[in-house]
Amino acid sequence: MLFNFKKLATLASLVTVLSAFSADYAAVASPLQARAQCAATLSTAESVANRLQSHYWNGSGWGIFWTDANTIEDLYNLMLADGSSTFDVADNTRIGQLALQQDRNAWISALGGSNDDAGWIVLALWKVGDYRINRGQNASPYFNSAAIVYDLIAAEWDDSVCGGGVWWSSAHTYKNAITNELFLYTSASAYLRFGDQKYLTNAQKACSTPLAYWFSLTESL
Repeated sequence: MLFNFKKLATLASLVTVLSAFSADYAAVASPLQARAQCAATLSTAESVANRLQSHYWNGSGWGIFWTDANTIEDLYNLMLADGSSTFDVADNTRIGQLALQQDRNAWISALGGSNDDAGWIVLALWKVGDYRINRGQNASPYFNSAAIVYDLIAAEWDDSVCGGGVWWSSAHTYKNAITNELFLYTSASAYLRFGDQKYLTNAQKACSTPLAYWFSLTESL
């Protein structure tokens, strides 16, 4: 998954707008709204997903921790779109097993200090939670684990280097664009989902850093 930087810039502007009504925002997980789907596009997506499963699924994942997170998010997006349960395998994956434990120390051990991986995992956990809600199932373990992982990332904020932002890893060797873009995205998204002021505060904080610096680094590659 690649970020659209213009959309991220728009999201940064949205944070300012959110501030205006934050006091009145209800702290409720925002449900998904069903949208019309293109049958041809869904058919192509289902074909690709089946190929992915047949070639890479090993019974507990697809081979790499952070790309497993991307895969989970995509497959659950697909099932929300087509109404199927074909790829409902999250509970069998390493990420799903960790989610069900809801254990902070287990997440710390599994992540190994990788804050960018953690950001992708938050998005995957939310998507499974959305699916669970859509199917009338218990989403709490996935949303609770997403909150745990998010807080681990947020704790890596450091104002003393690069004008702010989170470190790429707990080794504190460097900061990069994608980790901080993910932090802005998950912070603003979490506020829209749950209404907790801390998420808006973190999104505002991310916007107060030299955000253009992060974008320019990536766009110059």
